[in-house]
Amino acid sequence: MALWFTASSNYIILFLMAVYTIAAFSAMAFCKKETGFAICMELCRFLLHMTGYLTLLVQTKDWRLIPLYLFQVAFFVLADILQRRFYKNSSMLLFENMLLLLSIGFLILTRLSFEKSVRQFVFAAAAVALSICLPFFLKKIRCLSKLGWFYAAGGLALLLLVLLNGVSFFGAKNWLSVKGIVFQPSEFVKLLYLFALSALFSAKWLFGKRTGQKQKKGQEEEAKRQKKQGKHGWDCKSWQYWLQLLLVSMVAAAHVGMLALSNDFGGALIFFVLYVVMIFAVSGNKLLPALACIAAVFASQIVYQYSGHVQERILAWKDPFAHIEDEGYQIAHSMFAIGNGGWFGTGLTEGMPGKIPVVTSDFIFPAISEEFGAFFAGLLLCIYINCIAWLLRLALLQKEKFAFAVTAGAAALFGFQAFLNVGGVIKMIPLTGVTLPLVSYGGSSLISMLLLLQGAQAMQEAEMQKQNEKKETQKKEIKKKEDSWEKEDKEHCKNRMTGICACLMLMLCTAVAYFLGVTVSASKAAFFNDYNPRVRALEQKMLRGKILTSDGEVLAQSVLGEDGMVYRIYPYGEGAAFLTGRIKNGESGLEKTEKIPLLTAELPFSKAFMKKASGELLEGNSVVTTLDSKLQKTAYQVLDGRKGAVCVLEVKTGRILAMASSPAYNPNEISETWESLRLNQDAPLLNRMLNGLYPPGSVFKIVTTLAYLQEHTVEEFAYTCSGSIQVGDAKLHCYGEIAHGRQTLAEAFANSCNTAYAYISSLISPEVFRETAARLGIGSCFDGTLPYSEGNFLYEAAMKPELMAQTAFGQGKTMVSPFQSLLIAAAIAGDGALVLPYEVEQIESADGELLETRSSAGTLQIMSKEEADFLTECMIKASEGHMAEQKAEGIVVAGKTGSAEVTKQLPAHAWYVCFAPAEEPEIAVCVLIEQAGTGSRYAVPAAKELLETYFYKKEN
Repeated sequence: MALWFTASSNYIILFLMAVYTIAAFSAMAFCKKETGFAICMELCRFLLHMTGYLTLLVQTKDWRLIPLYLFQVAFFVLADILQRRFYKNSSMLLFENMLLLLSIGFLILTRLSFEKSVRQFVFAAAAVALSICLPFFLKKIRCLSKLGWFYAAGGLALLLLVLLNGVSFFGAKNWLSVKGIVFQPSEFVKLLYLFALSALFSAKWLFGKRTGQKQKKGQEEEAKRQKKQGKHGWDCKSWQYWLQLLLVSMVAAAHVGMLALSNDFGGALIFFVLYVVMIFAVSGNKLLPALACIAAVFASQIVYQYSGHVQERILAWKDPFAHIEDEGYQIAHSMFAIGNGGWFGTGLTEGMPGKIPVVTSDFIFPAISEEFGAFFAGLLLCIYINCIAWLLRLALLQKEKFAFAVTAGAAALFGFQAFLNVGGVIKMIPLTGVTLPLVSYGGSSLISMLLLLQGAQAMQEAEMQKQNEKKETQKKEIKKKEDSWEKEDKEHCKNRMTGICACLMLMLCTAVAYFLGVTVSASKAAFFNDYNPRVRALEQKMLRGKILTSDGEVLAQSVLGEDGMVYRIYPYGEGAAFLTGRIKNGESGLEKTEKIPLLTAELPFSKAFMKKASGELLEGNSVVTTLDSKLQKTAYQVLDGRKGAVCVLEVKTGRILAMASSPAYNPNEISETWESLRLNQDAPLLNRMLNGLYPPGSVFKIVTTLAYLQEHTVEEFAYTCSGSIQVGDAKLHCYGEIAHGRQTLAEAFANSCNTAYAYISSLISPEVFRETAARLGIGSCFDGTLPYSEGNFLYEAAMKPELMAQTAFGQGKTMVSPFQSLLIAAAIAGDGALVLPYEVEQIESADGELLETRSSAGTLQIMSKEEADFLTECMIKASEGHMAEQKAEGIVVAGKTGSAEVTKQLPAHAWYVCFAPAEEPEIAVCVLIEQAGTGSRYAVPAAKELLETYFYKKEN
């Protein structure tokens, strides 16, 4: 029963959050039915809170959760009662949003740290208790709008105190420590700053008495008269207006400057934006905000040049994974958490949010996303949007300019801080180090934000109480006296503020879209990073998917052992080790490149839920390779313990049908044998097919022949072989010093005449030879295929003639990988076009449903059809003596042997590349056996077995 509950709890929480969000926005559209929506929202909030704590209790068995939960429920009930008693005319729906955000904060903090959750609860209780007094306080004290300079002075004094005696955390000096109590004064300065701007921008005069109505009327008439005369109608008090704006701007600049000097650039940005919003919304002035923004751009450039703290944040934002060990550490782990949660979350206690730095404060949003899911996190952002809308509604109901300014500023402050926090942790904007309002841990932040929201509500409550207490005649008298906010000015202010709040809501909507559309998918791809500790934990929470051959044989699978541990089994052992790879002692092969599908279980919701509820481990998707099981077994067997490599490629599709390298390692025993494998001089950890580099021997005559054809015709070639040739200071020989006599180009190729190709070296310009080799991928790798060693080709006019001659028949200093030689043979078989090889055919779910089909990354034309046809004729002639049996069976093979000498003391490397049938090629084969001898004696027999296996299998 417990498993069923924990498996379904996340979906229950998501459902309740969705219903709550719909009710919150419906209440905006149908204001007359607020009570019904409020009841629905309250019920959803209560059930969400209860479900979360019940899940934590079931998972952790921590009985301390019961009293904490009961205290929190009592707190919510009492807060609701007091709110209804003392805020009779306020918005209960905004208050419900506030309690929901607190509930989510309590829940995730309890999951992260029980002690911090308790402290957060105490802070919240104290703040709500304090806020109950606000309506009475505002009602009794009517001079709040006249204390602007007092608020400004108090805020600057606090910031100066922090600047002189503050404590630094995470690069910002914005904390004070008083007798062991550490708090953040800038959070309370926000409130003073908001009140200061609201009071100063609301005043119409600066010095002396207020101008009377008659004088004002006379000024207006004078202005109209001057306007008719073509003069500019400046008000006689305009110098006071501009002086006031200038002084207020200096106050704002002082606040922002002190925060910047403390390295609290997130706070400085919030204060600056609030100033711009207030000066535009309340005063209507457009010049100063524009000048302030221009100045901010220049200031930010200066700050970036001289602040290492800011430079680190920008670097982390641009590419956190390139700087994951230092600047990008926080963002990278945030992305890991979001990727781990996916759309529906891991479930409470099932994720690893504790791995996120500063998770309880700055990075609490990715923790929520990890355990509750991206959908839940997106809905949470929608609640912030809803709060801004309700605050705007409260602002539009205000009768006094000061109250309007405070409420509108609260909407801007609340919304912009939420945007900065979320935008930073989802990599939408650089990190700013601000907290998520009402959710992040922190007494200073929580108390200030609760007072901010409740203060906005109290403004409305005080206004409504004041209006209700006045008689109709008194109202009229007051209205006559209150000329501080004229009707026209009032409408302009409210219209401007509506536009600003709309912009804030648009910013948060953009953050929601960016988060759901970009961050979640990007973080899912980034999740499987070597630095992510969640990946290893995931290996024990699910079964990694199977790796299969194209005909259904298992190459790798995970099983649950009797000890409860998950083990990875490789039935083919050494036979497919380099293709499947390993997960221990460094990931490699398909285990590394296909980690995402292998560790992703894309099962239908019902199946995934049933498995989780019954306690079964989910199994990842299966990777179906292009390998043929019989060919793969043959490929490893033909090496017979000798050092070498084998690969079989389907020419028309690019499918790799078999790949083996020897000596190999057994991935089933990699942990036990790792040290001996690592020290073994035979290099059993090296995939010789892809990463081994060898002199190509006579196989390279394919390249030399093609280079010759770039400058000459076939008919031009004429050479008589005497078995040896003097080139420079060296005398070069054909194999066995056989004199081949007069040779055509095709005969020289078929006879593998070294002296003929030494002669050809004198006929090819170095530039053409290098260009031909590069076109065939020697010295570089073709994009879109398996990664392989690029090899090298050295051929310069300044080289000694004997070295140039040796290069032409595959000795010299040229080095290639066997895979590169296979690609050249495959291109010849494809009429000059190379279909890029690939090794994974499709991805299936654990129950066999096709999820993804793959194919070659494309086709490269690396030689003309005419050139390919001529090389095919040459290769058919070269293989006639080796493949007589196959020809008798109706299969004509085109191939080229090679015997690459390393030293005189050691046998040569045996090479053979071929494709068959020559007329309609189906497969290309490459065999390399190290230090075995001639290619015809050692490599050709191995290729024969592979051809027989393929064509026998095809016939049967």
